Amino acid sequence: MKNTSYKNKQFVLLGMTFLSVAGIAGCSKVELAQSTVTLELGDELSENVADYLQDPDEKILKGASLDLSAIDETKVGSYNAAVAYDGKNYPFKVEVKDTTSPQCEAKDYIYMQPGTLIVDDLVTEIKDASETSSGIVSCERKDDLAACDYDDMLQKKAVVDTTDSYDEADYQESVQLDEEGCYEVTAQVKDSEGNFTDITLNVYVDGTAPELAQNVIDLDVDASVISIDDINTDDAEKIILKTEDGQNVKGYPCTPCIVGTWKDAYETEKIVRNHTDGTDEGDRLCALTQRSFLVCAYGGLIEPVTSGQEE
Repeated sequence: MKNTSYKNKQFVLLGMTFLSVAGIAGCSKVELAQSTVTLELGDELSENVADYLQDPDEKILKGASLDLSAIDETKVGSYNAAVAYDGKNYPFKVEVKDTTSPQCEAKDYIYMQPGTLIVDDLVTEIKDASETSSGIVSCERKDDLAACDYDDMLQKKAVVDTTDSYDEADYQESVQLDEEGCYEVTAQVKDSEGNFTDITLNVYVDGTAPELAQNVIDLDVDASVISIDDINTDDAEKIILKTEDGQNVKGYPCTPCIVGTWKDAYETEKIVRNHTDGTDEGDRLCALTQRSFLVCAYGGLIEPVTSGQEE
């Protein structure tokens, strides 16, 4: 009887041990990596269930499914999502937010005749996941045009930052710049979530026409292309351009009247014209250097400012 009883107890103990091991081996615990997932507007939400679980084993990964059907990645908001496993749901939140300032491209400077400056003259391109609005928020005359250094103007770049936020009620679509001089103008672009970008650049207002050159013919160029109709000889001190309807317009920046072709070109090296095979002589052009120049019939030379090879 004692032996029988011992064997039974031994059998029961072995059975309990087996059940315990089997229970541990068969128990896979599902744990979410986080209760709230944040997604930047414009980014893509992961569809990999493993990204939403804390150290999942192979069994969970094979049996778990992900429900993201209620989420609109294109709109800011709070959405419900869930991981399903073994007949049970494990819910979590997805917060779609826009915290990124608009990406803007702008001109480095503007050289214009007196008149109206609009915000689109300053900001040339805007990229943002939300809707944006823009306007000129500051315009300050800094100096007389004569005091401005032309070389400095070419070297200065527009400043793009996120320093100062302005109320959209202060946005101006345009400003009137009738007085010659150098102005510092700031425009702001703001998206619907309040993220903003400021663009500050110099605007040079010049209403004085250039002087007419009297010695163009003395240059070693073909001046036969010059049309006297383009110049008002009653006022030899200034260039007066004509509009399409024949009206005289004073004080506008000169539209160049090029005489001949590039001078001081590098004739031993040829560059093939775009979209040609270079077999025709006219498609092989002389290379230019920073010493090359064009002659304008109205006076002055047109020269390269930079080789473009700095970077």
